[in-house]
Amino acid sequence: MMRAGRLFVLILALLLAVGLVACDGAAEGIPRQSPLAFGFETAPPNAGSGVAGDPWQLSTPEHLAWMADPDYPERLAEYYILMNDITAPDNLVIAHATIGTIEHSNFRVNSGFRGSFDGNGHTVTVDIYLPDLNIIGLFGLIGEDVRVLNLTVSGHVDGFEIVGGLAGVNDGEISGISANVEVTGVFDVGGLVGYSHWEIYNSSAVGSVSGHENVGGLVGFNSGTVQNSGAMGEVNGHEIVGGLIGRNFYDGTVENSYATGNVNGEYQIGGLVGWNSDTVQNSSATGNVSGDQIVGGLVGALLRGRVIDSHATGNVSGDWHVGGLVGAVHGSIQGSYATGDVSGRLGVGGLLGTSGRPSVVMDSRASGDVGGRTNVGGLAGYSAGAVQNSSATGDVSGQEYVGSLIGLNEGTVKNSYGTGSVTYVADDAE
Repeated sequence: MMRAGRLFVLILALLLAVGLVACDGAAEGIPRQSPLAFGFETAPPNAGSGVAGDPWQLSTPEHLAWMADPDYPERLAEYYILMNDITAPDNLVIAHATIGTIEHSNFRVNSGFRGSFDGNGHTVTVDIYLPDLNIIGLFGLIGEDVRVLNLTVSGHVDGFEIVGGLAGVNDGEISGISANVEVTGVFDVGGLVGYSHWEIYNSSAVGSVSGHENVGGLVGFNSGTVQNSGAMGEVNGHEIVGGLIGRNFYDGTVENSYATGNVNGEYQIGGLVGWNSDTVQNSSATGNVSGDQIVGGLVGALLRGRVIDSHATGNVSGDWHVGGLVGAVHGSIQGSYATGDVSGRLGVGGLLGTSGRPSVVMDSRASGDVGGRTNVGGLAGYSAGAVQNSSATGDVSGQEYVGSLIGLNEGTVKNSYGTGSVTYVADDAE
């Protein structure tokens, strides 16, 4: 039994290492690109002077294009307010990235939009189709100490890497933004922002999002703060895919936020977050989640991160390391629960699929039914960590190492229990 358990953990470690290598690869830098050709008709706003007490008043598509004209970069450091709904010129990207403007190795933006943009409760409709270009959205780069607020963005955005309905990159403060945008890209793709380093508050995204890696209903790659925000669209990708955030990296905090859309992918798939290396707190996911390996109703892979007072209610299906709340755990879960049914093959649990050392599960519970083949449990399929004050009430079925609480335990269990029925399934019934 010990030999089988250690082999199981080794396989999990190798799977997680693939994600680490992929992340390290991103640090080599975003492919440089030439500026987006600018051929839009422009007209200066009729009112305002571009300062904090007297912002430029934007009323027409030509005003937006005037703001974005790269021949006048000083305009990107001024103040703007939207006076009515505007349909932006096709393929207009404000503050699009040019050669040398962003250094992905330290996740800091060195230029971009540096002023202030108040949507004033109005809508900008976009139609951006630039599938070969990076850092794409209504804004390419939202720079440091910048505020973009009180705006709705609608329409379609299609780019390659670092793509969002509002912005490709956020290094400022986004507040009170609603994005109803269908977003498509390949890497770092989000319904609101492709890559966020700083702050997002009281914002939402409702459009569908699709990409390959680091794909999220709100943010593709987050290393900042997301609070009181949500995503309601369906999310589809291949690797590190989440209903709200694809990859929540170190220094990334998710609080009081939610995702309601279904999430589909292959590897490290979560109803809220695909990969979490920091904090998820007081947050939830209600959509169904499907994938292949490391699949969770709330978080796919929890690597040296925390999940606190959060829950998932959707059904979860996959193959290896499948959990109602978290697929694979190398971190801590506290005060959290899952209610959805869970199905898989290896390492399948009502709360978590697989936990390694040192992992801690405290004051948590699962109530969904669980079915699998090997290492199947009402709370955890395989555990090498600590389980305390936790419980499972769902029925469990499997073929090998099946338990009402834990399928295969090589850790510690205190003050915890499982009450569901356990059914062993014969080989020929699989």
